This record gives sequence, C-alpha cells and structure tokens, in this order.
Amino acid sequence: MTPERFRQIEELYHAARENRGVLDGADPELRRDVESLLAQDSRGKVLDRPAADVVEESTATMAAVGSQLGPYRIEGVLGAGGMGTVYRGTDTRINRPVAVKISSYQLTGRFEREARAIAALNHPHICTLYDVGALPSGFGYLVMELVEGETLAVRLKKGRLSIDQTLQYGQQIASALAAAHAKGITHRDLKPGNIMLAKSGVKVLDFGLAKSPQDSTLTAADAVMGTPAYMAPEQLEGKDCDARTDIYALGLVLFEMANGKRVAPDEPAASLAPAPFAHVVERCLAKDPEDRWQAASDIRKELEWAARSQAAPAPSITRRGLAGWVAAGVLLLIAGGVGLLSFREQSSRREPPTQFEVDLGPDAVAGPRITVAISRDGRRIVFPTKSGLATRSLDQANATALSETAGAVDPFFSPDGQWIGFFADSKLKKVSVQGGAPVVLCDAGASRGADWGDDGNIVFQAGGSINSPLFRVSSDGGTPLAVSKYEPGDVVHRWPHLLPGAAAVLFTMGIQPANYDTADIDVLAFKSGLRKTLVHGGYDPRYLPAEGGGYLLYVRQGTLFGAPFDAARLELRGTPVPVIEGVAPGSGSGAGHYDISQTGVLVYQGGKGEQRAMAWLDRAGRTSPLVTQPAMVNALFPRFSPDGKRVAFHLPGSKARDIWIYDIEHNSPTQLTFTPRGTTWFAWAPDGKHLAYGSATPPYGLWWIRADGSGEPQQLLEGRNTLFPASFAPDGTRLAYVESDDDILTLPLDLTDIEHPKPGKPEPFLATPAAEQDPAFSRDGHWIAYSSNESGRPEVYVRPFPGTGGKWRISTGGGLDPAWSRNGRELLFQGADGRVMITEYTAPGESFHSGKPHPWSPAKIVVGAFPSFDLHPDNQRLMVTLAPEEENTGDVHAIFVLNFADELRRRVSEGRK
Repeated sequence: MTPERFRQIEELYHAARENRGVLDGADPELRRDVESLLAQDSRGKVLDRPAADVVEESTATMAAVGSQLGPYRIEGVLGAGGMGTVYRGTDTRINRPVAVKISSYQLTGRFEREARAIAALNHPHICTLYDVGALPSGFGYLVMELVEGETLAVRLKKGRLSIDQTLQYGQQIASALAAAHAKGITHRDLKPGNIMLAKSGVKVLDFGLAKSPQDSTLTAADAVMGTPAYMAPEQLEGKDCDARTDIYALGLVLFEMANGKRVAPDEPAASLAPAPFAHVVERCLAKDPEDRWQAASDIRKELEWAARSQAAPAPSITRRGLAGWVAAGVLLLIAGGVGLLSFREQSSRREPPTQFEVDLGPDAVAGPRITVAISRDGRRIVFPTKSGLATRSLDQANATALSETAGAVDPFFSPDGQWIGFFADSKLKKVSVQGGAPVVLCDAGASRGADWGDDGNIVFQAGGSINSPLFRVSSDGGTPLAVSKYEPGDVVHRWPHLLPGAAAVLFTMGIQPANYDTADIDVLAFKSGLRKTLVHGGYDPRYLPAEGGGYLLYVRQGTLFGAPFDAARLELRGTPVPVIEGVAPGSGSGAGHYDISQTGVLVYQGGKGEQRAMAWLDRAGRTSPLVTQPAMVNALFPRFSPDGKRVAFHLPGSKARDIWIYDIEHNSPTQLTFTPRGTTWFAWAPDGKHLAYGSATPPYGLWWIRADGSGEPQQLLEGRNTLFPASFAPDGTRLAYVESDDDILTLPLDLTDIEHPKPGKPEPFLATPAAEQDPAFSRDGHWIAYSSNESGRPEVYVRPFPGTGGKWRISTGGGLDPAWSRNGRELLFQGADGRVMITEYTAPGESFHSGKPHPWSPAKIVVGAFPSFDLHPDNQRLMVTLAPEEENTGDVHAIFVLNFADELRRRVSEGRK
C-alpha cells in the first residue's frame, strides 16, 4: 500500500464520518476499505492509530465469506482492529456459532501470548476460547464464543446507565478481572469497546494485550500499547503494568457508565452518587498504584455492598464503621449479648436487619465444606485455614490458630462453647478453644457433618458414601453406634443438627448426591424411631429457638429459607419463605455454608446457586458445552456409548431417577426408562445397543434394556438390597456390580440370544470390611480397577480378574471412579481435589506396573457419590460434570446478619398473609 493510497483512505474516512454520501462516487476498492473502518468505528472500537495503519493490517487478515478454516465456515465480518479481524463463523461439526479472530500477528510472539492468556481463563464473564489454529500464511486465528449483544461503548452512545445497571455490570467486570488476575494475567486494554452486554450479563473481550509475568519477551514499546483514553498513568509512561493498571481502567469505565461520558482531567469522582459508589471509583482512579484498590475482588465486594445499600433500608451500623473488628465496637455488641442481638423481643420496636462482611484473613479456606461456624452464644467463630483451624472471640481483633489441627474440616462447637469438634485424618476429634493437643474421639472416615448435643453426645455422619448412616458417640470418646437406618429411595444421610434436648435430629437425605437442591430435610426421633420428611427440596437444616415456637432453616438454590417449626411435635407450622439470598451453594457436599447462634446472629459465606451441565474437557483444561438443552442442566452420572455418539445420564428432580439418552450429533435427549422404582447406576453393554441398570427401590435387582427404547426391560437378577451395575467385560459375558453393603460381584451372562441374555449365578469378586466401589474392567478383561476405603479414605486399586493374585494401589492422595483408556496404556480416576488424574501402566503377565499419577487436566469436576466424568473413545476428551468455578481471590469473607430473628419473623408473617 503506497503513501498516496494511505492518504486517500484517511481523507475519505474522515469525510465519510461526517457525511456517508461522499462514498457514493468513490473508487470501489477505496470504498470497501473505508466502509470496513466505519463498521469498526460503529461497533465502539477506538482508532488509536492512523486509519491507514489499521487498513494495512486488516488486509493481511482478511478471509472470504463462505471460506473454511479447518472445520470453521466464515459467514461474515463482525469487526476489525489493531489486533486483527473478527468474523462470524460456524463450527460445522456441531453446528455451533463462533467468532473467528484472525490475528494481525503470525503464530509467534504476541499471538501465542494472547492464546495462552485467553485459554487460561474460564469464567462466565470472560469470552471463552474454543480453539487455536494457523493459516498457511503463518497468521494465527482464535475460535471463540460468539457473544450476541452490543458493546458497552455502543450502549453509552444512548446515554448513561442507571446506578443499578452500573453496579451490576461493575460487579461482573470486576469478577472477570479477579479471575484473570488470580492467574497472573492483566488485560491492559479494558474499555467500553471491549465489554459486551449480552443477555447473560457482561462479557469481557479481547485479552489480546494481556500480559503474563512469565512473558519476558514484552518490550518497552509493547508496554505502552492499549487505548490512551483508558490508560493508567504508569501505562502511559511505559512503566510496568500489573493488576492495578486494570483497576484504574475499571474506575474509568465505572465513571463513564454512571455519568454517560468519560471522566475529565482532575474531575472528582465524588461528584458521583451514591457515596459508596463514588468512594469505589475515587480509589480506583488514584494516580499512584499503591493508593488504589489492590485487588479486583475487593472492588466486586465493595460494589455488592453499594448495591445492597441501594436496595435495603439504611443500616443502623455502616460497613465503613466496621473497618476494624474492635475499633467500631460492633462485634463487642455481639459478644456482649445485648438486647439488639437477642432473638427474644425486648421491645415493641423492631430494628431493621444489619449485615456486614468480615475478612477472615488470607489463610482462610473456602470450598465445598463448612466455611465458618459460630458458637451457640454468638461470642466466637471457628473456621478452617490452610494450616488448620483458627478461632476468634468476637471481642478480640485477631484470630488464634489451633495447633495440631492440620487438614481439619467441618468444625462445630460444644454447647458451652469451650470445645471445638472437627474431622481430620479420618478421625473425629475435639480441641479446647484455648488450644492444646486435640483429643481423638473415634474413627470417622470421610465424614459429612456433626453436631454436639445437650446430652454430651455427638451425632455425625461417617463414611461419606452411599448408605452411610448417622452415628452417635460420647463427647468423651468411645465406639460409635448407628442411629439412622436407610429406607427405600435413600442415598445419603448428611449434615445432622440436633434439636434442643438431643431427643431428635434434623438431617439432609440426599436423593441426588451431586445436586442437593433436590434433597429432603428429614427429622428422626431417637426414642420412638419416628422419621418424617419436613421439606422436599433443600439441604443443611438448622433450628433457631424462639419464644412461642422456633424456626427451621435450610438452603435451596443459594437461598436461605425459614419456616415456623414445633420442635416438640416435630412439625412445620407454616410455609417456608426465602429470607437471605446469595448463600454459597453445597458444591456437591451438601454443606450450606451458614450457621446461626441461639441468640439469633447469622453468619454465612456469600455465593451463587450452582448449575452443572455436561461439558467437553480437553487435556489443556479447555471446556466447551457438550449439551445445549436447558432440560439437561445438572445432568448426572454421564456415560458414553461404546461408539462415543451417545451419552446416558440421570436427571435430578425426583426419587424416580430415570435414565436418559443424549444423541450428540443431533443434540437430542430422550428418556429411556419410566420406572417408579427409579434407577441406580447403569452400564453400556459392549454392543452399544443395550444397557444394564439397577432398581433404586424394591423390588431390587438388575435389569436389561435396549438403548433405543424398544421392547420391555428384562430382569437379570433379583437382589436383597440395592445393586449398582458398573462395568461389562469386553465380550459382554460378565457384568461387575456393587451391592449396597459395598462388596463387588460379577454376574455371568449367556449372550447366545442377545435380546434375552441368560444370567448365571453371581460370583463374589471382593468382599471385605472396607467399602469397595466403582469396579471397571480393563480393555482386555484381565484386570478390574476399583476404589476402596481400606486405608481410611477412598483410593484406587487394581486386581487381576478372574481368580486370586496381587493387589496394586494406583492413587496416592485419594481416588474414585477409575476408567481405562482404549490404548491399553493409561488408567484415569478422579482425585480427591476434583481433578481427573492419569497414570501410565504396563501389565506384563501377572504383574501390574503403574507410574506416578498426574493431572489429566487442571480443571476440576464435581466430587460426589456418583461418577462425574467419562473418557471419550478417542482418548483425547473427557465428558465431565463441571464443578462450579471457584473464585480463588485469596481472601474469604464471612457475612454477619444482626437482627436476623426479627427479619425472619417478619418474612414468615408476610408469607402467612
């Protein structure tokens, strides 16, 4: 392109911005180039360089409509900019719309950094990267999620946003940045043109200028790239950029959303309203990075608080007044048990609820287990940290670490608040709140919750697996005794909470272990054995005493519900009503992440209700949706057909868990079973035309059914109790299954008539005092991999089949759900931390040799009683039920609610009207 051509494009471009009519008589090629620039400008892109520079780059990255880039068909131009040209496209393999960005850089240097930056991010408010490729010319391309909507820049041309919209979008942008910063990535070009407003909320685009600390190839010239109007002072000066550079840009974006125009030089952010929002923006825009917010997660929390301040009545105590635990004196009020915090009404005047967040410190741990517990008198909390438990009296400024509690989970207080119970090393233990050596009370295995009763006994759940009951043990230690029995349709009993007097216990009866929103809240009276269901659809119950009758609390879909409850008659006295939204979900464990003192102080960890859907996961940790059907959200127990074209799965929602079949190519789910008994596990037969499944309720047994739904199910075996089919031998003549007492057996099958197989007599494979589960035949049928808790926690083992022989332990830090690859060299399993692990093996003769397990992918999946992944026959992809993304921002906050009792009483009263 000649200088004269550059000049013509630039002159015509500026003239056309004022009057499009000048294009009518222009040279067709010249007109095309200028119209491309105008289209870019209309989408909110800011030209930071001469028009000709951009045109020269875009001509190198152009693709014809209708052309193919691998499996991706180009269908039109979406926009162009300094980093490349973006096209609308279609992934022809699965008919998925995509955005294809052809980089203006070859497949080296900056393009590779961009690809690494985007691929490392997996967040609902960040545009997802699907694929990376290269053109014959050497230019690279990215295949990304196609985000429908308009840019924030286009929206702002219509005027400023409401404060509610600004706070909502601001939280989402801050959350996206926090996820990127947690991986060491800065955006460096955050601006309204790189923020899309979609139906699902904000999507932050174009991490093309993202910088990783490991990128030593960035030059000084690179350091000043970006859009000048949205650059931080240090960025304009060419100095090093970090997360605080993005925070400055976020402040500019927040100002522009609320004000409708960019911030003018030295314009005070204090001119914004409301005041809490102005404070957030003002600190974002500090010229010195040291004076800004230091983490995007802090901005998100501040904006959340500003939003609550907008929606709720003015609190009697402000959050800024709680900057210090002791200085403001608020927690002294809690510890002192003043009338304001008492559940019993002290006067006719009711105070509005007041809530505030407290940072538990950088070492606090948040996850699927209990985050924080509060003593019954509301004077002390306890929470897990990276090194063990920490406790804090609410009249003190600092927490105290409890020694010798490394690995402790699920802490709980004694009734007098002087002891803390917890689980560690597969034991139930207790430790004094003053510190000292913990006392071992009994073996506990992988437990899920406990409560300390007024009678000096502790009720807890041991084993953590299917059909593990509730146990009771003296708080002085001893032999645990089972106190709950399994009824037809039960799966797990978890998170017990004793009622006053310890005569009865509330607990979660999980009918879908990986989706506790479909669980039941049951109550069991110890003396009479009476058990009844109080609530369908909820988990982690608590009881709050009150004059004239108490209240039952529980969680469903990230919301805390309350209902009047008669603890003497074990009866609800009203309809449950929502009280607090945004409680962290159960994340597969069923823990509600909240606690309540008997004085009515509520403490909880904030979070969103979770939805899980089946997804593809590759070895690099990249995910993409496997299904798009809304009805298949929260699908469980996915299993590929032998040809990899279909998926069998369960859908939660009722005790009759039926099997569904999903045709991947046609995106079509079909219900296969319609039995009121419900089904347990299932296994594909090697022919891909049949499945075996177990009955969840009497009459128990194993059944054979055609995968296309034709014909009637045939019973293969009657059972005394629940049976869980897991794996067929390669020739289909053996079916490995688990009995509900956790023994593994195999069932011989005569397949002479494949439609009417003849079963033989079941043969025990492994029957020990330990719990053995998840049997899986190797591809040659000579080995069975399985999980067992014989060591105190579930681990993966391999034994030869059939007959006796050696035993080899495969996992080293916990393991479940083994799966063999088809190449005969790899064994996969689910690790204790939720990652899928893989080990290479050889099996010469009667011996088995495996290497050290390592993560198959960095992504985490759901950890539950049912398997959550399967390996595709191509050995390159997993089908997974993804765990909700953890926002690892480096801090954990507890939210306290004062006057919670009054708010609960008010909500229940309104619900009765």
